[in-house]
Amino acid sequence: MPKTKKHLAEITEIYRRREDVRAFTNLFLTLFVVTVFSVFAIKPTVTTVIALNKQINEKRQTLSGLDEKIRSLEAAQALWEKNGDDIALLNQAVPREPRLGEQIRQIEGVVQKNNVSLGNMEVEDVRILGKSAEGGEKLISFNLNVSGQFGNLLLFLRDIENTRRPFVVTAALVSQEVGESGDELLINIKGESPYYEE
Repeated sequence: MPKTKKHLAEITEIYRRREDVRAFTNLFLTLFVVTVFSVFAIKPTVTTVIALNKQINEKRQTLSGLDEKIRSLEAAQALWEKNGDDIALLNQAVPREPRLGEQIRQIEGVVQKNNVSLGNMEVEDVRILGKSAEGGEKLISFNLNVSGQFGNLLLFLRDIENTRRPFVVTAALVSQEVGESGDELLINIKGESPYYEE
């Protein structure tokens, strides 16, 4: 009989005769089987718990990010409400479309206020309907011929640059005009007025 079989036969004989060996072996094998099955049964549960913990942490980070965005939006809304009147004035001063008619009426109002005459008004190409392909700051270019007394013309230039909707004088050419009184001046004014397209 080979050595291994003989050794196995001796162990089996001891197992049958001795109660303490049998109890210890049964206990050991039971613990071993329970441990092995526990590892295989618990491992997926532990893996699931770890994955769920990770997802919970990610959701908490997402939630805190969303809470921060909500706070920022609330602050922006409060700022918008606080500055609502100023924003309305800003939209009048720099509108989102050319509003050429409003700008011309504004110029005519300054002409009447300062007792000068508007001889000619030219507007360079400006889009009246629709939107251009590119947004951003746009300018309406004007060329005006205004005549009147020297003091009135100075007041006109001051007032035209201080209107709610900006009118920036880029050039002014003064010449003497022979009129009814003979002492009137003619100013050729080039200017620009901004608007902003989104």
